[in-house]
Amino acid sequence: VDDINSYEAEEILKNSNVDILVVFGGGIINEQMLVLPKLEAYTLHLGWCPDYKGSHCLHWAIHNEDYNKLGISILTLRKQIDSGEIVLRKKIDLTNINDEYDLTLNAQKLAIEEMIKVIRNLNKTGKLPITKKQTGKGKIFYASDYTPKIKGMVRRRMKSLIRKNQNSS
Repeated sequence: VDDINSYEAEEILKNSNVDILVVFGGGIINEQMLVLPKLEAYTLHLGWCPDYKGSHCLHWAIHNEDYNKLGISILTLRKQIDSGEIVLRKKIDLTNINDEYDLTLNAQKLAIEEMIKVIRNLNKTGKLPITKKQTGKGKIFYASDYTPKIKGMVRRRMKSLIRKNQNSS
């Protein structure tokens, strides 16, 4: 479907009788979609919640030179942007990262691998994962905030980070 909030998407979910819904990107999900899974809805987020919510969060962490917050979060899916309870957070291994595109690809891979582990554990135990409420306000970043000027700064800081990592190994 072209729109995750469309009538067609809602009908597919209703007729599929899904246990869990996993969303990776795609914007804000309508509330009526969130109640369709029998057990839970999750979102895979390329950012360290609650500090970095919204769009381009890995890049904003680089922009802010907040390198210890380069990671992914798996959250329960809620109406507000990246506001659900934390299922897990994991930092990204910067080994073999050559640029911000490698960083994003590795983060995507990590998020998917970790979600697969969550699902396998659910299938094995029959129990939903333990979650933790987000503490601290954090910041929501919007795609429109990620201007060419910011992108250039991120690229320069990413190159500097890569050089630093190569020199320390």
